[in-house]
Amino acid sequence: MAPILTALEHGEPAIQAACKGLGSKWRLLVAGEGSQGPFHAWKLAYWLQYFDEGNLYALRLDDYGDPSAENVDQDDPPSVCLAAVWTDPPDRDEAEIARDLFRHYEKVDGRILDTVDEEGEFGLGL
Repeated sequence: MAPILTALEHGEPAIQAACKGLGSKWRLLVAGEGSQGPFHAWKLAYWLQYFDEGNLYALRLDDYGDPSAENVDQDDPPSVCLAAVWTDPPDRDEAEIARDLFRHYEKVDGRILDTVDEEGEFGLGL
């Protein structure tokens, strides 16, 4: 089984190389907010994409920043990055793969969602 590659652990070039040929159809995993006290908060959305050729799953992170910051323009687009990639995951159902990919990245990134605003079709059970 190949390891889960993350942008934080392996760098953006490794992620980009693994994702060559990915299409543009992303499915929402979960969106919500989290914080580390009153002065450090975030609003995030995680998306999943599956690519048939090569059995590849990619996790995209949309980072909307601190929702309570005074200088945040709610119409600004989020900062988007390919957060993690998993090639040839174990033979399990897609919901389990999505959950494992999300949990791995959340552990590496350190930002945990405290509240869920919207949950996608996979039901991550947060």
